[in-house]
Amino acid sequence: MSHRAGAWFAWSVWVLTVPATILTLIFASLNEPSPSLWDEVLLPVLILTYSTVGALVASYRPENAIGWLFLTGAFVWIVGELTLEYGVYSLITDPGALPAGVWTAWFGARDRVVRNRYVLTLAVSYGEAALSTLASGLVGDCGLRRAFHDGVLAISGDQRPAAGSRS
Repeated sequence: MSHRAGAWFAWSVWVLTVPATILTLIFASLNEPSPSLWDEVLLPVLILTYSTVGALVASYRPENAIGWLFLTGAFVWIVGELTLEYGVYSLITDPGALPAGVWTAWFGARDRVVRNRYVLTLAVSYGEAALSTLASGLVGDCGLRRAFHDGVLAISGDQRPAAGSRS
């Protein structure tokens, strides 16, 4: 993808994220009061921040995957939040006022359940990686320590052949 096309596409996704965030805030304010400030204001603002950082990184460096991950992750997340708030409004707050309330509520609730499951899986994976790294570092003459000692992964440049030897 060319630099210009990448920048255009990144900011186009960001432009779609902004009205979705505004609509989510509107529906959240019209629905029953949520138990926390996090659900109503901070979460959409955080998602918009992720989207902005993703758009900036992806527009300046289209080859960098981090920008695209931030951008698309934020867009998918805000669409899920929007559909959930829309569904709550059309089914509970003002029944029948908006079309497709059952479908959007189902989609938004399913999105939240799937996202929570993946967050738990990601946390367990990071925990497992941290524990295995710690365990391998604590074990006596193990792989990494042996590799550094034997010169396989030598960091200092002292692995040159001695003067007069052939290699």
